[in-house]
Amino acid sequence: MSQSKEDTEELYLIAKQMTERDPDFVFIRTCLFEKCGDWELVHEIVDQVRMVYYAKKRKQGLSKMGIACVLLVLGFGLTVVNYYANESFTIVMYGFTSAGLLLLFWGLYDMFG
Repeated sequence: MSQSKEDTEELYLIAKQMTERDPDFVFIRTCLFEKCGDWELVHEIVDQVRMVYYAKKRKQGLSKMGIACVLLVLGFGLTVVNYYANESFTIVMYGFTSAGLLLLFWGLYDMFG
């Protein structure tokens, strides 16, 4: 079946909207195949949408990991400064470390999950 450019763009937009709701690419493939009946076109569209989806998730994960690293380094720096000033540093140490680690693992989950 020969599809026009408008039909291809319409299928791409449908696949993109479906990915934003639920990134189940097998279900998206079946729905698009029911609409157009061309497996090659459906595979091409879903592969493009999947690449865009995972690139977006990777970018979000890297930003979260960057913020987490800043929190961890800041917590380390404040802990060292408070240690040499003989002040209590447990809140800084555990607070920044916990927030940094949670954000770091959340970023890793976004990148690889």
